[in-house]
Amino acid sequence: MSKKPLLTIFTPTFNRAQELKRVYASLIVQTSNNFVWNILDDGSEDETEMMVEAWRDQNIISISYEKQQNQGKTKSMNKGIKASKTALWMCLDSDDWLHEEAVKVIERYDKKMVDQPNACGMIGLRRLPSGQQMQNKKIPESYDMINYHHLRYELGIEPEYLEVYKTNIIKNFLYPEIAGETYFPLSYMHDRLSKEYDFLVVREPLMFIEYQNEGMTKKRNQLIINNPIGYMLFKKQLLELAPTNKVALVSAIAYNSAAILAKRRDPVNTIKGKMLAGIVYPISLIDYVLRFKLKQNLHLEKTYK
Repeated sequence: MSKKPLLTIFTPTFNRAQELKRVYASLIVQTSNNFVWNILDDGSEDETEMMVEAWRDQNIISISYEKQQNQGKTKSMNKGIKASKTALWMCLDSDDWLHEEAVKVIERYDKKMVDQPNACGMIGLRRLPSGQQMQNKKIPESYDMINYHHLRYELGIEPEYLEVYKTNIIKNFLYPEIAGETYFPLSYMHDRLSKEYDFLVVREPLMFIEYQNEGMTKKRNQLIINNPIGYMLFKKQLLELAPTNKVALVSAIAYNSAAILAKRRDPVNTIKGKMLAGIVYPISLIDYVLRFKLKQNLHLEKTYK
């Protein structure tokens, strides 16, 4: 009987056949094959399916493939997480690729996590093709373990991370699924995890990225307009869990304006959050008009730092 792999590498993809070739090229040269590559095709209309079938026929690495009608990234991630049978799970987007030693390094850090019951996984910074760390920042050497909220909101290192999760933990932290919406902010899961868990810090260069012009980060405001309920729920939760007063203030403004946009207002569950949302409501009205009527990008999230 063959040994179950340690890691699921999950790739959600939509019309990215050319980019997937680079992902595949990085996986077939891994110095450890202790993984399965799970591709969830979110309704591609290009040659993705035919290309993946050819790779499966080559039988160089273990590949599972499924095609579905377009659901969006977080619904796809939920599906991939629930289906995973490995101890570790990571998302490798179609515009990312791995260093050839990545899986071997993950195996080594997995052994370190045995003595870290409060670790939900491992985290590091993605790299540009040149090898430079994203944002040209580093996680300070003094941290072997780190909390997501501390990393993002107090150290000011924005989400350009590689994360590898303990599958049995993240199965309890799935994204809400909103009917008719296909986008939900990815940080929602991290914010919830931060209440209970930390990450083991990985310093080796494991993952590289080259953003595509049509990627979701380039369309953020329109994504919010098209998916307002998910954005409202994200800001509501961040208002409740905010690690700093500044994050709470910005989240309250955005929560109100998102609730106006969504025509739905899920109540905030903390006294401080409720009070703050009421105080900043006039500012939220201005934010709503500027961002969602006049289409001015205010970069509210940038004010966290």
